[in-house]
Amino acid sequence: DRQGQPFLCVKVRDTGVGMSAEFLDRLFDPFLQESSGQKRRFEGSGLGLAIARRYTELLGGRILVDSKKDKGSVFRIELPAHD
Repeated sequence: DRQGQPFLCVKVRDTGVGMSAEFLDRLFDPFLQESSGQKRRFEGSGLGLAIARRYTELLGGRILVDSKKDKGSVFRIELPAHD
């Protein structure tokens, strides 16, 4: 448990392209994508993670991420457990 409080943990793992350490510093910024321009391989608005973090924080939780370029990523969402 976190600081003596029970919590729910959800992990999401992928084996995709991963992210660089430099990008991880700004990962949750709205509209941000690591690759841009015409050679971008993946579509999206860049809002998903920003929204997920905001909702998680509103619920009193946090999102942690571990990612290695060309190896994939693991996202860990921790939410307080309530009775």
